[in-house]
Amino acid sequence: MPNRTLVIPRNKWLHGEGADHSKLYRPSDGKMCCLGIYLESCGVPKSVLRNMNYPASVALDQIPEEAGWLINSEKADSGAANDLMAVNDLTTIPEENREERITDIFSANGVTVLFKDK
Repeated sequence: MPNRTLVIPRNKWLHGEGADHSKLYRPSDGKMCCLGIYLESCGVPKSVLRNMNYPASVALDQIPEEAGWLINSEKADSGAANDLMAVNDLTTIPEENREERITDIFSANGVTVLFKDK
C-alpha cells in the first residue's frame, strides 16, 4: 500500500470532547475529527461528511479505495477506524499521547501523520 502524508491542523481538529460530540465534520464550528480530515484529504467532500459520526455512516460508494481500510468486510467500521475514533474522542488522555497513538494507527495503515499548528 502506498504511503501518503496526512496533515492534521490542530486548530481545525475536533478531539477530546467525547464521542457524543464528535463528528467527521461538525459544521457548527467547522471542526473535523482525525477521520474526517483524512477522508476529506482522500477526496470525500465536506457535504458528505457533514454531521456523520463514523466512516461506515458515509455511503460506501463515497469511500475512496485508498480509505477502504476504514471499513471491514461486514461494511462496518474496521478495528483501526474504531481505535482511531476511541483515541480521538477520549477526554482523559494527554495530547501528546493522543497524537502519538493516532500517528501509530495511521502509520500501520500506510499513512504518515503530521500535526501542525494553524
